[in-house]
Amino acid sequence: MRTSTGDREDPASSHGPTAGSLDATPHPPSRTPLLLATQTLFNIGFYAVVPFIAGTLTGDFGLTATAVGLVLGMRTFAQQGLFLVGGALADGFGARSVILAGCAVRIAGFATLAASLWSGSAILWLFITGTVLTGFGGALFSPSLNTLISAAEVHRIATSQRPPHITLFAWLTITGEIGAVTGPIIGAWLFDWGFATVTACGAGFFVAIAAVLWLFLPRTPRAIIGSETNSAGTTSNVRTQAIDDAHNTRHTSTSTSTSTSTSTSTSTSTSTSTP
Repeated sequence: MRTSTGDREDPASSHGPTAGSLDATPHPPSRTPLLLATQTLFNIGFYAVVPFIAGTLTGDFGLTATAVGLVLGMRTFAQQGLFLVGGALADGFGARSVILAGCAVRIAGFATLAASLWSGSAILWLFITGTVLTGFGGALFSPSLNTLISAAEVHRIATSQRPPHITLFAWLTITGEIGAVTGPIIGAWLFDWGFATVTACGAGFFVAIAAVLWLFLPRTPRAIIGSETNSAGTTSNVRTQAIDDAHNTRHTSTSTSTSTSTSTSTSTSTSTSTP
């Protein structure tokens, strides 16, 4: 059996331009480390405050366990229940804008929580408002951050010689858990000065995060993921190209291996039958 690779068509060339051939200009640096660090900082700020909400509701406001559960349920719905809204806004207005808006809403939520206790007497409706705003801020920036991580992962796969062993979503989970462990420790240390102090520090922390993202998170997705995408559909095309290239590479390797084995078997048979 004859195998020829000299006139074999390059699998990648049959699917149009690859991610690296979209533009001849140098690729901008990837902002993936910034995105992963942002996930850690988001969770530090969140878990430094939220675990102490229940104790404040019972201690400062005298609420029953049922009422506390209702308030916490409202916060959970405002965040996890409205992820769809945050994702839709990210698609319509851009992930960067929605992330910054989410930071602003969470800053307002933490500031409202602090104001509800610093006003002389504890104001329950103000505290509940701050709790809901805190949750809605997460509903805005979490889906947007996932969108940018997804785009960075698609580009990472498309430009790698072989699929990465650890995905960016795995790293996102790891960095998020680091923040989830660190946040309560910081919150417990600040809690000696009162919950209002914890929430005020949380608001200031998110102001710093928002400032860093405003300065260093690029306005264009291609600069964030480090690729030279030039149209809305390019990222999707790159994903398809990466999958097709991987499939064709495996197919080519299998065919070549099969052909080599067949040739070896034929040669062995010929040698055996020769007197």
